[in-house]
Amino acid sequence: MKIYFQLILFGLFNILIACKPGDLSNTCDPNSEAYRIGTLVRFLIKDDSASCLPGFSKTPLDLWGVHDTNPANVVIRGVALLEDKLYLGGTFSYFGPNTGAGAILNTNDGKLVPHDICPYMEILTTATVAISDGENGFYVGGLFNHVQGFNRPSLVHIKSNCKLDLNFNVGTGSNGVAINDLALVGEKLYIGGNFTNWNGVPKGYLAAVNRITGELDPGWLASVDAPVNAFAKDTDGLFIAGQFNNLNGAGFGRLGKVNYTSGATITSFNTGISVGNVRGITLGVDASNNKVIYAVGNFTAGTNYFARSFTMSGNLTTWNPNPNALVDIVVFNQNKVYLAGSFTQINGATNRNYFAIVDNNTGTVGSEDLSLANGSTVASLTVHEGKLYVLGTFSTVFGRERLNAFSVDPLTGNISDWNPRFVTPFTYPNGKIAFSSDNSRVFVPGAFSSVNIVNRNGLGSIDLVTGKPTEWIPTVNGSITTFHQNGDILYVGGNFTQAFGQSRMRFFAYNLKDQRLEGMSPSFIGVVEAISSDENFVYVGGQFQNVNGQLRNRVARFPKLDGTLNSWNPNAGDTVEEILPLADRIFLGGNFTDIAAFPPQRLAAVSTATGANLSFPTPPNFPDATVHALGTLNNLLFFGGNFDNYGSTPSPKFGVIDLSSANYLSGNISFDNKVLSLGICENGKGGIGGSFTTVNGKNQEGFILYDFLKRAPMSFNPFSSGSIQTVVPVKNRIFFAGSLSEYQNRPRGGYYILDLEKLE
Repeated sequence: MKIYFQLILFGLFNILIACKPGDLSNTCDPNSEAYRIGTLVRFLIKDDSASCLPGFSKTPLDLWGVHDTNPANVVIRGVALLEDKLYLGGTFSYFGPNTGAGAILNTNDGKLVPHDICPYMEILTTATVAISDGENGFYVGGLFNHVQGFNRPSLVHIKSNCKLDLNFNVGTGSNGVAINDLALVGEKLYIGGNFTNWNGVPKGYLAAVNRITGELDPGWLASVDAPVNAFAKDTDGLFIAGQFNNLNGAGFGRLGKVNYTSGATITSFNTGISVGNVRGITLGVDASNNKVIYAVGNFTAGTNYFARSFTMSGNLTTWNPNPNALVDIVVFNQNKVYLAGSFTQINGATNRNYFAIVDNNTGTVGSEDLSLANGSTVASLTVHEGKLYVLGTFSTVFGRERLNAFSVDPLTGNISDWNPRFVTPFTYPNGKIAFSSDNSRVFVPGAFSSVNIVNRNGLGSIDLVTGKPTEWIPTVNGSITTFHQNGDILYVGGNFTQAFGQSRMRFFAYNLKDQRLEGMSPSFIGVVEAISSDENFVYVGGQFQNVNGQLRNRVARFPKLDGTLNSWNPNAGDTVEEILPLADRIFLGGNFTDIAAFPPQRLAAVSTATGANLSFPTPPNFPDATVHALGTLNNLLFFGGNFDNYGSTPSPKFGVIDLSSANYLSGNISFDNKVLSLGICENGKGGIGGSFTTVNGKNQEGFILYDFLKRAPMSFNPFSSGSIQTVVPVKNRIFFAGSLSEYQNRPRGGYYILDLEKLE
């Protein structure tokens, strides 16, 4: 990449000095040489300043996010910024790219194909199956509505350049119901799943669309009366497996075969399966090289079976591996049959946990064994170029770490370098992967949010130049609830007892520039939830009642970089969640009902010098529930929380007070649920975050842009999904973070950065 960059610069240099002078041209004319050169220069230096030339953001498009095995656990509670390094703290396990539920990986090592040549799929939120389009692209089906920011439900075509094919459009597709398998034959793309309607047209779990346009094929009329699980392609027709009793209304339950052109039943194939569910099928040959169809599941064909094979007329063969429990997946390769499911024995006696390879003669189990640990599962098996690709639920294979995916030579047992590290497991029937026609790439569908993840337990940093994690790997043994940054120093609070291998009781100070702990180490008996500072002191609030062995009810302060406890003691009656120093007053927000045994309630001002209760606001003008957020601009105090009234004045979750007159002012905004944070930029605009889903009666989840000068919502307000715990202004950029999973219909890992100047 460095050599490539130098070549570009060398070429640009030649353009600028080696060529003869050209005709005068307008730099802002897109057809001029000056425009092209200027655009190239702005791209190389990432210049996004105001200009008639295109701008290129300094923030990478593939900025990594935070992730967890259980996405519901992800929450960022602290954000700090220093010298293009973004520091994040909260509850999460990994950093990883925000790929969404589909990823295009290198077939050799499992690394994502670089974002600059292969944009992320950004599928929201589950992809189940992918197949090759024969031209280095893929068809992908699943439970999703958006791909790469576009509204494209159910089924999409991804071109060879990794971009969404906008000409392929199935409309509403399966209407939010699962797609379990796809098959491409000629100009038709066949779809099977749990759906009974396709783009508004009644369909019995089966449909076919044009491979170029996505338009429903009205002439293919195959239908069944229960879900379809799998397809297998033959030369003269398509095998269909599932839970159904009737194919085209006339028997042939669980496993049948239909014509490619019309969908009519090929009646010469009849297995006589009467009960159960066929979960997987594959076409292969028996020991005599006769074509057979292998079927697995839990079905009855005379007797109950988990795995059997059938001739091309539907008769049972002698092949019977006799697993002791359900089989989900079957793959045929080079006279071997690969099985995966919940079984623990094959051939009635041989132990095999969830995976086995048997011969195609009688089903005798071979010596090959993945040695999967108890509790592991296998969701997908694919043999390609002599390697077996396995997706499922596991963390180690043959003693080596492999998070939910690995590749192995099935004959030698040698595990390959393919190690994608998926953040979440795969479960049947998800994870039907596909390889590009040139074999260099593999498309993996699933319900994951990231791949190629790196471990970061609740604290880490992102390089905003590269978009990837830095080498900073801190260790904290508990949860982080709050950050406060003052210059190079990051103050961190939470519910931990150690940081960086040293004793730190729920609070530590870290020098971001020197990358070391500062000496300040006060000891809190109780969770720290808020930290702030002024020129002289660090203020700490939370649930604690004891600091450094002394009584301090929920709020305390310390000289900067000094862990000695100051005598200042406002004595809050309950939790302090927010602290805002302002000249000679310290404003407190929380769930307290008194300061030093006297009102006010949930919102208070105390003396900076003494900690004395300043009786502000004055009774009975108090919020009627918890205050979670405070901010100030132009002598106005903005506060948000879980309250509905300020005294007798309706104030749904947000209010404003004139600090000169103590009068309440309307914020011209109301929320249906908690406001947890607010941030005000230099230009007076900013954001409000929380767990709300409506603002002023309109749908707006988690975050809204707000003009604090005008006390009104801004005209542009983005779509987001997930609660926002912290809003941090940096000049005129807003960093908002929490449990954010989507922004503008694209997946996000906990946070997003928004430049307010670009919205003006």
